[in-house]
Amino acid sequence: MSHTMTGNKRVTFTETGNAAELILQSIIQYPEKTAQINGEIRMDYAEFERHVVAVQQQLTRAGVERNDVVGLLLHRDRWLIPAMIATLALGATFVPLDPAYPLSRLERYVDVAKPKMLLAHPEESVLAEKLNNNVIYPSLTTIGKMVCVARQCDEVAYILFTSGSTGQPKGVSISHQALHNFLIAIADRLEVQSSHVFLAHTTVAFDISILELLLPLSVGGTVLLASNDDVSTIEGILPLIEKSHFVQATPSLWKILWATDWRPDSSVTLLSGGEELPIGLAKKLNQTCGRLWNLYGPTEATIWTSCECVERDADYISIGEPLANTQLHVLNEALEPCEHGELYISGHGLAQGYHGNREGTEQVFITHPKTGMKLYRSGDRVRLREQGRIEWLGRGNGEIKIRGNRIGVSEIETELENIPGIAGAVVLARRFEGRGDDMLTAYIVSQAPLTKASLENMLGKRLPDYMVPDLFVVLPEFSLQPNGKFDKKSLPDPSWNNTLHHHTDSATSAQGNVQLQAIAATICQVFATALGCKEFDETSSFFDRGGNSALALISSGIISAKLKRKIPVSLIISGENPNAIAKQILQHT
Repeated sequence: MSHTMTGNKRVTFTETGNAAELILQSIIQYPEKTAQINGEIRMDYAEFERHVVAVQQQLTRAGVERNDVVGLLLHRDRWLIPAMIATLALGATFVPLDPAYPLSRLERYVDVAKPKMLLAHPEESVLAEKLNNNVIYPSLTTIGKMVCVARQCDEVAYILFTSGSTGQPKGVSISHQALHNFLIAIADRLEVQSSHVFLAHTTVAFDISILELLLPLSVGGTVLLASNDDVSTIEGILPLIEKSHFVQATPSLWKILWATDWRPDSSVTLLSGGEELPIGLAKKLNQTCGRLWNLYGPTEATIWTSCECVERDADYISIGEPLANTQLHVLNEALEPCEHGELYISGHGLAQGYHGNREGTEQVFITHPKTGMKLYRSGDRVRLREQGRIEWLGRGNGEIKIRGNRIGVSEIETELENIPGIAGAVVLARRFEGRGDDMLTAYIVSQAPLTKASLENMLGKRLPDYMVPDLFVVLPEFSLQPNGKFDKKSLPDPSWNNTLHHHTDSATSAQGNVQLQAIAATICQVFATALGCKEFDETSSFFDRGGNSALALISSGIISAKLKRKIPVSLIISGENPNAIAKQILQHT
């Protein structure tokens, strides 16, 4: 049984290749073809080039040179992708910055990446000027031709931040060679053609967005760019899926969509990644979709490293075969081949390392003592199966996966321990009352009085939403094992009785109002089904009973169908308990 899987195909490129050249080829070959759709705006490749050139010239006038870093603080509109490509083509490095992220976190990103200037949306001028003294707002004022500056294959194309296992976010530096290799290899594997429309709906804070934004353009295809409003509701995203040939999402999102009675059309190829794809969900999706791919890959190995087209009769799902010029290795602690071990990755897709973080880089990017090969230690536990297929078993220590998000828990623990009164914090993935999906759960030792709302508020100013815990359990102390190490197994599963709750307004009783009572009863029924419990009390908070943003989306869709009126997910999030939500529904109608 082989312990190494190899991408057999090869992608060739010159030592001075610029990843933006792939898009330039499409511009030359398909000038009149639609490159990008954003709302009502359709942009052909000729018009797309005008936007790229406009940004190139603005950056050049501002003094941006080869190897300078440019921050992109842009909205999901016509300038986002041209700004990325213009920066790459100039020989500079782009850093995507999501304006929705907390200021303090964006400040940390900027402190690490040290961009020479920011390209910003005009509505983000206040935020942009807090982050950098040099800000450019893209405008369409010039004409010319796109020019690609030669790059050495190891020069950095982009820096993308990932949650750190050491208490700080890490900026992953991806080279032109790695990006170029990925775009060609994944297009070949997925058979993406110039006739295809690819939905782009993922925030630029995650590297899988780069697949959605750049891959279609690299083959002369079309990007259907979803706005922030589009992706905030089920009603917004479904019409876009219907217009697309390729849609990428986490299993969590596919599960949400399935629960709203959406069914994929045979014309669409579904890409699933970021977390384990349950075999039951795969079988459901495979009933009607064209093809279903399971993808695997850490940010440090350039977006996706391997993938497998899931067969309809599959009895388990592997992480698939590696892309071209990529190798997967199952190794034990002595770095020797084994059947149950940690996954190591080698090849052209490896990042240059963590920007400005030599110590962090040396911890996970290692040289094999016998072969001399550069390896990335993924932290993923895997098992080698028949025909050399690799099954993903979970994360190692220090990181967890929640709803497709890879989270370094020590970052959250650090922020919690900075709150006055909290003596210690441990963050784990745990199921609420033993049912449903894993929840991001914070165990806290504190003598001071704490409320769930205050903790969420304080953490929300320091961390992105996906890193704010769903549940908080306050304990008098942490248990230790006889050897003095912390005993995680002693921590209780989160439940109604041991977690902090939101204070609900008991005055919002549905008594005496028949219509209000009926709506509240429907909401209780939907919440009970979504959370997998026998019944749900009309004054209980949805989020205190194990609810999360994903389940809120599902619930809003089902409630909308039952009540035959559109119930936005914001009502679920803001109202929290069924009585309050019912009251808001009546007020809104």
